Amino acid sequence: MFLKHIVVSESEPPKNLIKESYTPAIKNYFTSNTYDDYHIQPIEYVNINELKILLSTLDITKDMILCISFFRSAHSRFFDILNINNLFFNRFLQKSRKNKLILSEPLECFDYRNIIEHFIKPTIWSQVKFLTCNMDIEYGPRYTIPILRFNSFIPFTYNILKNSTQNKYIVDKDFFIPANTIRGTKYIVMHLLNKAGLLEDNYYTYGEYTDLQKEKTNRDSKIFFNGSTQFDTLSDALHNYEVEKHHIEIQETPSGNRYLDLQYNEKLDMYYKSCRIGVVIEDYFLIGKEDKFVYHKLFNIATEKTFHYVFLKKPFVVFQCKNFLRNFRKLGFETFSPFINEDYDDIEDDIERFQAIVLEMQRIANLSEEEKKTLLRNLGQRCNHNFSLMSEMHNKNQLIL
Repeated sequence: MFLKHIVVSESEPPKNLIKESYTPAIKNYFTSNTYDDYHIQPIEYVNINELKILLSTLDITKDMILCISFFRSAHSRFFDILNINNLFFNRFLQKSRKNKLILSEPLECFDYRNIIEHFIKPTIWSQVKFLTCNMDIEYGPRYTIPILRFNSFIPFTYNILKNSTQNKYIVDKDFFIPANTIRGTKYIVMHLLNKAGLLEDNYYTYGEYTDLQKEKTNRDSKIFFNGSTQFDTLSDALHNYEVEKHHIEIQETPSGNRYLDLQYNEKLDMYYKSCRIGVVIEDYFLIGKEDKFVYHKLFNIATEKTFHYVFLKKPFVVFQCKNFLRNFRKLGFETFSPFINEDYDDIEDDIERFQAIVLEMQRIANLSEEEKKTLLRNLGQRCNHNFSLMSEMHNKNQLIL
């Protein structure tokens, strides 16, 4: 049985991560579920226009798991790829019932199963799987194509931080709030935190955001969230609590892939280590290139922002979609209730959910020093469990569930 991994990208993909973690994780998943011996063929890297040519050279007389990963492929491009190559995919799957097709988009994390079902014949859907990092997809509309859950950001984070424990820092702040790349979610959350007085006495980063971007985000946010129970709080924060740029330069590899090839940054690491509790802000709504407000309601992804705190054995709060913590626990990790009030995870209204987190952060900030030490002691066992689980997943390459 052969395993062939083809990576399709319109820019430079993270080749080391794919070779060392992604492809072996796929092999480990299948070898642990069958008795077949899989032989990994060389990974191929192509652009979208080269994919059809490459597929035509494959020997489909051999039983094969064909994994095709699309990096940074927009919805329309994913449709085009399947449209152009659907004859090959159907022929390949019909050739042998042992053949499997694994399709994935590890970064954008949208649900493409409706497109897959459009182009693949229903009689062979059982041979197709959709691999994703998005913990929310299974709770969306039900499709026949099954999901494989991929914790792709674990090896990325682990490889950056594996030497970071050499440097120790004094914990002297309640929170670290990283928001280097500003989009819609981070822009709103940072203004709410500033209004609550939670930026001044804590570590945070805040990147470049132009006046035009601010104007669009202010305007569209007030329109989109007009029905929120916390609309007045949001309006006041956006209008009266401007956040100034507070930037840490992130080092990059020569490839310049800032999404999955970041290098260890000692100054940033100092901020992560010097806080009691981490703050994660994931962008799931933003101003699009066509000046449209883009909102992805089911977009819960555990990225390097979360796993950085897991690696450092720190508790955290998460500004993300509803049910992030519930889904994170389903992966085997533990969260921090009742010592941290996590009722916010159940709140449907985005701004109300954000404000609930802000209020909990204020409560923690107002604890005495002894109460804060007790809080961390109570959470120590859970943080150790999360680190051990992350390490086991990484070391055994058990990244696919």
